[in-house]
Amino acid sequence: MTTFGASVQYNDWKGTAAADSADMNDISKLLKKRGELSDGEFLVGLELWLGEMHGDEIKPPFVKAYVSDGQNYEAVERKLSETSDPLTMKQVELDDLSMDEFLLLFKRFAISLSWKGLDLTGREISARPTRGRD
Repeated sequence: MTTFGASVQYNDWKGTAAADSADMNDISKLLKKRGELSDGEFLVGLELWLGEMHGDEIKPPFVKAYVSDGQNYEAVERKLSETSDPLTMKQVELDDLSMDEFLLLFKRFAISLSWKGLDLTGREISARPTRGRD
């Protein structure tokens, strides 16, 4: 059993993420092409984990997709809202994607992180932009 949400060993930085699906090659289409998402199933969650970065090499990401039974968004939303029990879903591991391949499944991708204990989520910030060491 796992709890959905981002976590790493020390959680020095925590925050939020948002993404827009790519028009032509989104992750649902990739899962359908691979036979991992069939009719009557709906992709409801993704996890991306990168670990142990040392030196200048970016290692491949660990990507998990969570798939629920349900014909469409409305059916899955109803199913999720009707239970507080642990959710039963199919987990698909996409262990062969590079970071570039993963990011190409999205049109836009944003991550916002705050240092632990200093949560900036939802706060308005008046900041003076600088470039490098101006």
